[in-house]
Amino acid sequence: MPGIFVSYAHQEEDQKASSEKKWNKKNLFFLIGPIIFFFLLFCNRGDTELLDLPTKHVDFIGREKELGILKKHLHTKKKERGSNLVALCGESGIGKTELAIAFANNRIKDFSLISWIDGSSEETISYSYAKLGEFLGIQESHFDTLWKKVHGALEKQRKKPWLLIFDDLREVPFDLPKSGGMVLVTCRDKSICPPKTLLEIEKNPLEAIHLLSKLTGEKELESLNQIAKQLDHLPLMMNLIGHYIAETPGVSISNFSAIAPSLLASKDSLLQKVDFIKRYARSLAETYLTTLEILKEKEPICVEFLKQAIYLHPNHIPVEYLSCWLKAKEKYSATQELCLRGDTLRELQNHCLI
Repeated sequence: MPGIFVSYAHQEEDQKASSEKKWNKKNLFFLIGPIIFFFLLFCNRGDTELLDLPTKHVDFIGREKELGILKKHLHTKKKERGSNLVALCGESGIGKTELAIAFANNRIKDFSLISWIDGSSEETISYSYAKLGEFLGIQESHFDTLWKKVHGALEKQRKKPWLLIFDDLREVPFDLPKSGGMVLVTCRDKSICPPKTLLEIEKNPLEAIHLLSKLTGEKELESLNQIAKQLDHLPLMMNLIGHYIAETPGVSISNFSAIAPSLLASKDSLLQKVDFIKRYARSLAETYLTTLEILKEKEPICVEFLKQAIYLHPNHIPVEYLSCWLKAKEKYSATQELCLRGDTLRELQNHCLI
């Protein structure tokens, strides 16, 4: 009998030791896990300085061919030590901006500096160059002198190449840097950049269907293909309608085609009066108007905020502006205001309206 008790005692000690060992391993994981995460995050960024670079969209897929071409341009010019201009050209909603964002985020370690520049007007370019000049230690209030000094400083750099991204460029207001890095432009007008620099972005029906399937979780190929055709295979439209289908009870891939005409019926007169073709494809205009109709019913506060912010640039609306507007609109508690602000931002981002 004593031998049995001794045996049980040993078993209990072994189990306790095993349990402590597992607990120590678990503790070690929770201790080291965050350290490894931040180490990998730091290694991915390295010593690269990022100025206003947006994060890669969580729903971005495909475009492997175009990303490969951009990578080839980058490494070719690395050897030559020259400046490389590539212009992503295509219609609105085809994914030029998201492609530029994805490339920059994928290749962060290849650059010493990445600066995202809103190229839609001279004012927005001046704003971005003021920040770039401040980073480079250049104090200059006159834009004509500022850009020359900024480009001069960039051309003198002998570290890793830099990357300047001009998004939605309408016209080139100055001579671009001649050496030391890469200039990436997104534009709709082919004429603003030399023909040999153009990389035309085209629709990809298979990737459009894949994106729609990913967003909605549906696999029925015939219905997915029908809606993708209806939305002109534009990635922006896939994203807008994909989120709508996924988040709206009673709406699915199979019945959306029947619902869509009724959503657009009330806007036919508006579409006939406004010439969207000059800037946007008709299908893209229809999608945005449909989105606004959906939000009016689902989240009217989002539409109200858009009306308040209509004269502000979507990339430069501070979150504090939304907070102040909510406080002025209703007497919300701090918790209510925080939740409402988060919900509003999430809905607007999901529908690509900010």
